[in-house]
Parts: sequence; structure tokens; C-alpha cells
Amino acid sequence: MIKFELRSFSALERWLTCLRHLQGAHMQPTISRRAAIAGALASGIGLTVATPSLAQGWPTRNIRLIVPAAAGSVPDALARVVGEALARRLGQPIAVDNRPGAGGIVAMQELARSAPDGYTLGLGTISQAVFNSYVFPSLAYDPRRDLLPLARLVTSSFVLASHPSVAAASLSELIDLSKRESGKLMLGVPASGSPPHVAAVLMMQETGLSATVVPFRGGPAALTAAIRGDVQLIIDGPTILAPQVSDRALRAIVGTAARRTDALAETPTLAEAGFKSAECESWMGLFAPRGLSAEVSAILAREIQAVMDDAATASRLHALGLLPAQLAAATFSDLIEAEHRRWSPVLQKAALKPD
Repeated sequence: MIKFELRSFSALERWLTCLRHLQGAHMQPTISRRAAIAGALASGIGLTVATPSLAQGWPTRNIRLIVPAAAGSVPDALARVVGEALARRLGQPIAVDNRPGAGGIVAMQELARSAPDGYTLGLGTISQAVFNSYVFPSLAYDPRRDLLPLARLVTSSFVLASHPSVAAASLSELIDLSKRESGKLMLGVPASGSPPHVAAVLMMQETGLSATVVPFRGGPAALTAAIRGDVQLIIDGPTILAPQVSDRALRAIVGTAARRTDALAETPTLAEAGFKSAECESWMGLFAPRGLSAEVSAILAREIQAVMDDAATASRLHALGLLPAQLAAATFSDLIEAEHRRWSPVLQKAALKPD
């Protein structure tokens, strides 16, 4: 609804008085309020039209959700599960826009330069929000300056696995083997600077495991190389490795989360192996361009919370090997700052280079 606001009430009164004088003092005023306002507008005497705020009626059209990964990837699957549920609640379609490449820089740069009107959102991982700041020497976006955290959605963890030919069944045995045969073990990771890569770096720093990290162009390529024995070790998501472990094409060594994963329930955690300081979990969340209004942010916060509280959504996320772990915007922002403090010395020491 359009609302009229007086910039000067006395000006309108003077205008009405003038009209009444012309009509004659003995006549009842016949001018209506609507006519008075219309005349005042025509005369330009101090009324302004106050249009509705952005949040009123938002959203009124499609929303774009930028994803820093290819179709069929885990981030893409998460975006589609959450996007479908959020679209139903908002009453507008949410179109997934896959922008893979360069560690998610392409996607985040597109998000950062989009209008902060709520019609462009982005899915971001710990890589785009934290790791990239220390992996890429000149980042095309500033995660803290350009991106507005809306909500953390899920967490995930990793599992270190080996080819069956590796003569080690536990992490301690693997560490000893890597020291005895220094330089012989190669560890495949999905991409340089990816969360599994960073988890591997932390594990090697904290446990003394020695291996040459070999980045691949994605998880499937790394997995194929590990099954063939081209690399002796691999680190990736538990649901990705579980079928190969079940078929005995790989042997699960240790999980990086604080608790055992359902997909590989018999695999011990780093804490159980005596290296709690090496624990590592990744996460994914929703972001908007910095500058989004508080009104639209509040609507999104409410609807995202409802989506993440839905049992059907949680079931679909568990099937993807993701643990629903929603955090509201303020807490999510605090987490990101804490992650920068934790990971900056690890990554600066590792001096990782982009592919």
C-alpha cells in the first residue's frame, strides 16, 4: 500500500484554507481528502510518496543461488535440497547457478558484485570463507568485507584411507611406516586448498605423518588414483569412501571428526588415535552480498531456520553424509572469525599454492 507523508502540514492547511475561501465562507467545504492530496501533489507543496520498504512483499520474483561447485557435487546437492525447501516457504523459485572453478573464487566474486537485494544468494564452504584468504596470494574478493553470513547449514568430516597394499592398519602404524620409508607415500586430495587438503595438512603437522600431497582435479579423479594404487593414501568424505572400503578396494584408517561417522562406524577418530588436536570438520552455509537490508535478512533467517528444523530436510541431508548444524547469522559470523584465527597459522606454515 502506498502511504503519503507530509513534509509540511502547515503548507497543506494553507492550501485547504485558500480553497475554502474561494468557495465562500458560507459554503460547506466540498473538497475531499483524496482531492486535497491530489491537488497538493499537483501544486508541489511538500508531500512526498513513501514507497513500501524492500522487505514488504519480498520476494516477488526468482532468487538465484550461486554454488561454487559443479552439478552433481556435494555442495550442489546441498544447495538443491535446501533451495527447494526454502523456495516452498518463500513462494518463489530458487534457481541453482553452478559456478565451479578456481577454488570457488568465480562463484564468490559473482556473489560479491551482485545487488544486495536478496535476489542473489550464495552457498559457501569453509574454503571460500576462510581457506582461500591464505591459499591465493591475490584474492578477487574479500570474504569478510564482501560477503554477509546468513546461516551455517551443515558440517561434514573426512576419512583418511589407504590402498590395501599399504602395510599399516592404524594411524600409528601408518606414521611409523611413513618415517621408515620417507618420501614413498603419496596422499591424493580432491583439489589444492580444498577442505580435505587442509585437513590432511593439519593431520601431518599434528601427528608427524609424512606423505607427498598430490592434488587432483576433483574427488572422482583422486578416488580412481587411490583405487588403482597410483597414490597410496586418500582423504575425502566418508560417504564417498565407504563403498570402496566395503568392497575392500580401500582401507579406512582414521576419521577427522570429533565422533565416528555413521558411514564408517568402525573407523576410529583422531582423538581415539591420540591426536585430538588434529580434528577437522568442514561446513557449508548461506551468504549474501554485503549490504543486504536487515528486513530481508530477518525474513531469510526465519525461513532458513524453519527449513533446517524440518525432519524431511534433515533426512535428505543425512543421506548425503551431511550433519545438519544450523547457526544463526551472528553466531556464524563469530565462527568464521574463530576459523580465521585457527587456520591462518596452519596455512601460512604449509604455504599451499593454488593449482
